[in-house]
Parts: sequence; structure tokens; C-alpha cells
Amino acid sequence: MGPFASPRPLWFRGHPVADHTLVPSLLRYKANAQLEFELQQRFRQRGFSWLGGLDQHQLASVMQHHGAPTRLLDWTENSLAALFFATRDHQYLDQDEDSLVWVLQPSALVTDGVIRQLGCHNCNTISPVYADAVSPRVTAQHGCFTVHTFEQPDLRELATNRATVRPFLADIRIPAARRRQIRHELMTAFGVGDATLFPGPDGLAQELRRLYGLEGLG
Repeated sequence: MGPFASPRPLWFRGHPVADHTLVPSLLRYKANAQLEFELQQRFRQRGFSWLGGLDQHQLASVMQHHGAPTRLLDWTENSLAALFFATRDHQYLDQDEDSLVWVLQPSALVTDGVIRQLGCHNCNTISPVYADAVSPRVTAQHGCFTVHTFEQPDLRELATNRATVRPFLADIRIPAARRRQIRHELMTAFGVGDATLFPGPDGLAQELRRLYGLEGLG
């Protein structure tokens, strides 16, 4: 059963190198609530024609899945998807440092064990949330999030502080020497790759690059 009181539900997150933090993109900078507000306003303003009538929380989900800085950290309910993200990037394939798949028991993060929708979470601490499938990427990646606060950005730090009370975080190390083989087998044997996780022509193009070794030179 491992370190958790019960095995399900579990969420997963792949990191190409083991020492990457569990801090959302916006909080890796000296950010504040005003900057977050301005980013959301600009994103909505410039993307109004294809964003539709999304509320604030749905907007944050779309921003996260398209690379804009937010206080959301991506997780997936699909362990193979997390393994692909841990081995996906060309620039890390031949590095010596191992990759990592983080394993989170989200229900252990909340006192009542109930995982809520984005927008109904506890705003005073790191919270696990489900998000509306407002983007095809959320659906394809079995996506879910942890929402972090400006005062408490790092999930690893929270896990260390609470380790003796209610463990909720573990990791699986992926040996660097196996990274390239694992990535290839995920795409060819299990059908897990850019084409499935990023639906559309961009994802398909990236997967073909990876399958035929056409990466890194433009």
C-alpha cells in the first residue's frame, strides 16, 4: 500500500529532473495578487474571441494548460501520462540526473477528504481541485490541479512539515539511462504521447518529431 493510508485516488506529476520544485509557475517569481489579476485580464482581453464566457477559475485553468503563469500546478490521474511528461523533453534525454514521477494522495490534503472543484477550494492553504474540462487538453491529460497560495507556494515544504501527521506525497525515481527507452515505448506500445495528450496538429507534429528522431535542430 506504500506510504498512504489508502491507495486511491492518486494523482501523478512527471518531472524531467528530480530536483525541480513543486511550485507553480507564477510563484517561482516575486509575484503578488495584483500581477496575477493583470495577467488574467490581459489574457482575457487578448483571447476574448476564443475564450467565450469563462469565469475566473475556468480562465485560470485554460491559462495553465497553455503555458501562462498561474498559481495552479498540473497533476494527472493517468500515471502513464505523468511518466511521459517525465521523459518527454529532448534536452533532458541524455542528462545524467534521474527523472521523477511525484505521487500525490489529494484527499489527504483536505481535512474532510473531499476534493472540490476549482473555485470551491480552501484559499488559505494548498488545495487539490478538479477543473472543468474547458480545454481539450484537460480532458486528454486527465488533468487536475493543486492551487497554491502566495504565502505557501511549495508543496514539498508542506509535505515535510506534515509528514508525521498525514503523509500525502511520495516519488518514483526514473533512471536517466532508461529515459529514452521509456519514452519510445510509451509512444509505440501504449499510445501515450504528444498526439494524445495535446490533441490537434501541434501535438501530432511534435510526436512525429520524437518518433523519427527529428528534435533539437529546429
